[in-house]
Amino acid sequence: MSRAVCKIAKTPPFSCGYPVVIKASHGGGGRGMRVVHRKEAMADAISEAKSEAGVAFGSDVVFVEKYLGRPQHIEVQVLSDGQGNHIHLHERDCSIQRKHQKIIEIAPAMGISEAVRQGVTDAAVRLAQGLKYENAGTVEFLVEGENFYFIEMNPRIQVEHTITEELTRVDLVAAQLRIACGATLKDLGLVQDKILPKGCSIQCRVTTEIPLDGFGPDNGTIGRCRLPAGNGVRLDYSECFIGAQIGSSYDSLLLKCICTGSDRASAIKKAIRTLREIDIQGIQTNIDFLVRLLEHSTFLSGACWTSFVDDTPELFVVGGEVVPKQGVLRFLADAAVNGSRIQGQTKPPALKKNIFIGELIDRTTGEQISTEDPCRDGWRSILLRDGPREFARQVKAHQKTLITDTTWRDGQQSLLATRVRTRDLEAIAKHMSYAYKDAYSLEAWGGATFDVMLRFLYEDPWQRLRKLRELVPNIPFQMLLRSTNGLAYSALPKNALFHFVSLAKQTGIDIFRVFDCLNDLENLKVGIEAIHAAGGLVEGAIMYTGDMLAPGTKYGLEYYMKIVDRLVEYDIHIISIKSMSGVMKPAAGRLIKNPGDAVEAGDVLIAVSAMKMEVHVSAPVRGRIASIAVAVGDMVEKEDLLARIE
Repeated sequence: MSRAVCKIAKTPPFSCGYPVVIKASHGGGGRGMRVVHRKEAMADAISEAKSEAGVAFGSDVVFVEKYLGRPQHIEVQVLSDGQGNHIHLHERDCSIQRKHQKIIEIAPAMGISEAVRQGVTDAAVRLAQGLKYENAGTVEFLVEGENFYFIEMNPRIQVEHTITEELTRVDLVAAQLRIACGATLKDLGLVQDKILPKGCSIQCRVTTEIPLDGFGPDNGTIGRCRLPAGNGVRLDYSECFIGAQIGSSYDSLLLKCICTGSDRASAIKKAIRTLREIDIQGIQTNIDFLVRLLEHSTFLSGACWTSFVDDTPELFVVGGEVVPKQGVLRFLADAAVNGSRIQGQTKPPALKKNIFIGELIDRTTGEQISTEDPCRDGWRSILLRDGPREFARQVKAHQKTLITDTTWRDGQQSLLATRVRTRDLEAIAKHMSYAYKDAYSLEAWGGATFDVMLRFLYEDPWQRLRKLRELVPNIPFQMLLRSTNGLAYSALPKNALFHFVSLAKQTGIDIFRVFDCLNDLENLKVGIEAIHAAGGLVEGAIMYTGDMLAPGTKYGLEYYMKIVDRLVEYDIHIISIKSMSGVMKPAAGRLIKNPGDAVEAGDVLIAVSAMKMEVHVSAPVRGRIASIAVAVGDMVEKEDLLARIE
């Protein structure tokens, strides 16, 4: 033991006496920190702190200060420019810690008086002024009752700067870079009186730690990673994805979950829900522990302190937790469709039933159609024999309405159809080859097909396509292609998209309905090129969701005709319209009263029909019909004039 250590250990460092805390001078995060409650333990504590600080920070210099029993850890974000201007961006509460390292931060701070709030922000600005500080800085205090004590200033933004950004709408990273380049606070539009916090923001640090093992680190490979999103939800991360290798050589922080609400209660509820929706497998995290923290009555009351985690053993009691309702429903549905996964329970799935299929009757002869072999007659023979262009020409010349049946694809998105397996479709496939032999196409594939089959039914969508193609050789199979996304929900690399389309064509898809939800023609072009390269039929879809006949509309006939012209330039074979929500306006179905008729209040005047339903329009007052403003078959809007009563 060095002489310096012995000298410090023999004499109480403060007139206020013990307990005291020893801290590393060149770093933080709880390393090189020891709390000493009595003089006899001082020497060993200093030696341990110096040793730990030397390894962590390259310097074993430590200092000693008064230790507070149950303080709050409050910090203030400051910004200072090179012209001597200084502001604060209010305070945040960093009291929820483990091993002296923060795990939950919240702004504004909980449980402090307005006098303390004003005091710490004023003190932070005065400190920056006195130091002639420049750029972003974080001033930290310990608060106990109405007293606050300065502990340190970090010349940077902190991990928890995110909640200050969400609360003040100030981009701190951009601000510090611009100040470093010479910008003033005025240039940034930052005036103290106008920086007003709005709502409440919480940051939860999701770490690869095992709370029940003393927060020891875990390591491994992330095998599953599903992250939520939504209004007021922000996730900051870099190495949180499937396949990421998580080691123990670096900080255990995996991602930051920042949730903002109109008040503290709503922010906490949003944080709990978001944490529960995070699905990470392959490595252990502290997510469940964070949820228990957020739900604890002491945290909800806003009365936490820096050693709250250590002082609250019930946080480490696991068991009897309520499974989210969605999880229960998922389990029941999984068991019903796939059977039990519990060892020893081998009963077949409850929904494994035989499908009753009715007889098919030939309309011309009245005789029953044999479905022992699939039908060979249909539009696909034209497509295979003559190619996409001749197929499109014959479709255009066809005098009757051609249908596309979407139940095999669209149906997979319904609650019922998530239970429909490949074997169920196989059972009816040959019957459909006869019943739909005059159909333009069967829409058999889409994003929902892959999603439901892989995640829920545990089936191979490619194998389904092969089997159904064998059983329905006569009807063109169609799929939806989300431009550059293919069947995914984000853009695929171009070579991956081309390979996917080529393999889909080889496996049995004939018609590719390619669309972009925003009518982005450049995205459509990539998908169209992939279909042409594979030899498929290109059906370019226009997304139409408005009313091009509405007065003053931005998306009128000219807008849609430009899209048509571009699609023609892209050498497509067929143009289609998708999502026709604006097209399906109701028509005036029938007139019940005529001009000149006397009516009582409540009498039905007109029956408006739309989407197989009839809505009656009644007279609001007693009188006589002066005029009827619509005719049978007219398309009407919600606010259109239908009749006048005088």
